[in-house]
Amino acid sequence: MRLKVNGEEIDTVAATVLQLLQEKEIKPERVAVEVNVKVLKRADFERYSLHEGDVVEIVYFVGGGEAESKDESETRRIGEQKIDFHSFFHRFTDSVSASVVNQR
Repeated sequence: MRLKVNGEEIDTVAATVLQLLQEKEIKPERVAVEVNVKVLKRADFERYSLHEGDVVEIVYFVGGGEAESKDESETRRIGEQKIDFHSFFHRFTDSVSASVVNQR
């Protein structure tokens, strides 16, 4: 299946978000994941099915804008996106707010 992960087109055999993270050797507890502009709860990674053409963003929480990884080449290889907590928090709360408004 072909996906766009952090802006990069990839081929994968992963059927779920958790399988994609495992395939990329990413620890689920260290990231947030967005699929097609929907921020997922970590508890849903195992159940959330991926489909051809999905757009996936994998975001590490990094305090103060500093990279957690000691191996920056590894970070580029798997296409992980690093974002500070405040930026992600605003993106997440905007997503949650939109969901609440749409449910009314």
